[in-house]
Amino acid sequence: KFVTRVVSELKNQVDYWITINEPVASIIGVGYIAGLSPPGFFLDGNRAKIVLHNLIEAHVRAYNKITALDDIDADGDGFPSRVGFAHLMMAVSPAKPTKILGVTIKDNAKAAKNFDYFINDYFVNAVTNGEEDLNYLNTLQIHNKDSKDFIIHDDWKDKVDFIGLDYYRRVYIYYSPIVAFSSARFVGGALVNDLSIQDKKNHSRPNQILNDLGWEIYPEGLYHLIMRVKNQWNNKPVFITENGVADKSDKYRAPFIVAH
Repeated sequence: KFVTRVVSELKNQVDYWITINEPVASIIGVGYIAGLSPPGFFLDGNRAKIVLHNLIEAHVRAYNKITALDDIDADGDGFPSRVGFAHLMMAVSPAKPTKILGVTIKDNAKAAKNFDYFINDYFVNAVTNGEEDLNYLNTLQIHNKDSKDFIIHDDWKDKVDFIGLDYYRRVYIYYSPIVAFSSARFVGGALVNDLSIQDKKNHSRPNQILNDLGWEIYPEGLYHLIMRVKNQWNNKPVFITENGVADKSDKYRAPFIVAH
């Protein structure tokens, strides 16, 4: 009902519609995994799985409604209105290996690979290829098309005309037994949110240039993610919908913008 009302009112003025902002990293990651924003659940994988499915369905239904109501070329460029979503994507690297007495116990590569797949790829795979990888959510087997729990929804296919890319930083992911033995193990691992803090396990990378939040400034990551969209999802158009730096003294802002 909300989509119908808004689109009916504004379709003569709008060419690009964004249905949802940051469905995986922010809505699920921060609200159901990290417990930092509403509804405030911590590592609640069971709820997160339901919400993830519902968010995909919500986007698909909104896409269908918008395209049914708005086929207007409002700016006269020869194309009708287009529908996408804004996706917070991160450049992902493994944290430093976990060592005891010089012996590597965990190299963190698998944790980083799983985190990358869930945060960056899962939702886009759903609304471009119709994939719902329930097998991954349950077993951590990435993209096993032979599993009965790897489901293709024909009505989810090609339900995005562009990707809105929100990009700020590179993150370093490490294996966390707390995550691994929770119902939210599909998130892959944990990250040190503030890299200016030297944590006891030395997961952080403090030698990088950091903003005021302790986030690593990493312009190359934006390029790599744009190229991923191009190569992995049929050259979908990309808009940079968010990018910026927390910098109260403005010492990094100008080079940050130029570099990105």
